[in-house]
Amino acid sequence: MAGGLILGVLACLWMLRSPGAGSSAVLPSGVRIKVEGVTFGTRHVFSTDSKLKRAVRSVLSARLKNWWPAGYTSDVQTSETNALVYLSAFDPAKSVYIRPNWDHFQVLDQHGCVWPVRAWSGPQGTPAFCVSAIYLPSFPRRSATLKLRVFVTGGDAVEMVAPNPVKGPFPKWTPEPLPATRTTNNISFELRELEAHWASDGQNGFNAMYRVLKDGTDVTPQWRAVTEFRDETGNVSERLCPYEPVWKVEAKFFKTARATFPPEKVWRIPGIRMPENGRAVIFDQTHQVDNHTVHLAAFLAPGSFKFSNNVVLAMSPWQSGMTTGSSSSTRSINNGPSITTMQVDSKDPAVLLSMSNLRSPEHLLVLCRDQSGRVGQAEFRSNVGDQYLFAFPNWRNVSSLDLELIFQEPIPVEFTVAPPKPPQRRTASDQK
Repeated sequence: MAGGLILGVLACLWMLRSPGAGSSAVLPSGVRIKVEGVTFGTRHVFSTDSKLKRAVRSVLSARLKNWWPAGYTSDVQTSETNALVYLSAFDPAKSVYIRPNWDHFQVLDQHGCVWPVRAWSGPQGTPAFCVSAIYLPSFPRRSATLKLRVFVTGGDAVEMVAPNPVKGPFPKWTPEPLPATRTTNNISFELRELEAHWASDGQNGFNAMYRVLKDGTDVTPQWRAVTEFRDETGNVSERLCPYEPVWKVEAKFFKTARATFPPEKVWRIPGIRMPENGRAVIFDQTHQVDNHTVHLAAFLAPGSFKFSNNVVLAMSPWQSGMTTGSSSSTRSINNGPSITTMQVDSKDPAVLLSMSNLRSPEHLLVLCRDQSGRVGQAEFRSNVGDQYLFAFPNWRNVSSLDLELIFQEPIPVEFTVAPPKPPQRRTASDQK
């Protein structure tokens, strides 16, 4: 009798397992894509079991736990506040959960604006149940639901609805007129206007136009800005909804190659011979740049390179069809020191270096000067851990050069403005 009662209670609790939190849709292949849940914050605990079931299991005996197995649970930390949408893909023909190849995702708001999605996890779990987590740092937060557009490799796409995990109220800001100016250390940063590029598919683009003055002299070419927009609901992105009443324009101003720098902030390596295609100049040098330790590994001509603990294992010329990028793997032999193998492929001359406390690539300015005095500024291409690859596009036909590494702290500036006004939608009566 007691055993039957226990089983009955367990059966009731099983019925209380966490249900799917959103809608589902079916691909042409018959696979059903479903929104299983949504979390919000920096710690994300998702489970197919309800809180009640998890609580009851924690006090059950080992024997009862074997009769009543736990569901799928994941626990993820994010460095910034995100919404995580959990998607499953179920194949009813095989009665199993599958691992689809996601191509990309989009979130749409009620105005038709498209919010880009840049990160997601591959399916985690077993054929009994597995999910993928879609990371949304920015999304429409005023609506009760989110419209998620899912694209699978091969061209198939479906739309689904997920609940919005964010609730108001939200603060209200007061916009200032443009142009607006902020001044620090005799340098004035002026936000002149916000440019908008309206797209018919809702993937609008926005640019902040600045002017920089030093003691009244225009020095705009000596500075570049890294800009993000923030709205009242907490979104931070380079693309927000223009139907929001107010944006904050958050800019970090860095110096460019046209600016001057104190000598103590510059590590200059003169007289580097430009290597031939597929070859490298190996340095293995470490230097202090403005209290930051920089290790310069190599200057690379276009080509493919393989390093092991900064020792070159293989080099070959750049060939058509190759892809720029870097990757690495680490292993230890007989519990000895770790050996890191790194593959670097670059179609342009490049610098390979490491910097353990580099907060972002924008903080390091990498320049080269040729024998005629021409200056080139490197572009950040990729990194693996604390190893960074900076490339010089279109930097060819040079016999020798001077390399300069400059660490810099940006000047942060913030403005509070009204976003660009979207074009008025034409109605049927307007078109008559």
